Amino acid sequence: MVVHFTTGRWGSYHQVGSLLDLIAKKKPDVIYVKIIIDTLKSVAEEWAMETLPTVVFIKEGKVVDKIVGGEQYVVWSAVVKHSSSATQDFWWGGLTKCGWQ
Repeated sequence: MVVHFTTGRWGSYHQVGSLLDLIAKKKPDVIYVKIIIDTLKSVAEEWAMETLPTVVFIKEGKVVDKIVGGEQYVVWSAVVKHSSSATQDFWWGGLTKCGWQ
């Protein structure tokens, strides 16, 4: 599961969101949740979100990785790292074909 904490304001928050939207289309077996903290403040407080965007990776009910900030390549690399069925070359080629570069 990939949990993306973001805000309704414009910025790197949306760049990471666009990347994760493309990945979700390419990898439908991964559960992708976007939490907009402007409307779900209690969830943001429960997860102690201090910096946005933050992307949390959960496997078997446990947090296995947490990416803080808007570096798209770092988020993309973490998705590849935690995906059991794809290599970096596959992901990069697939994403550039979808329009992300």
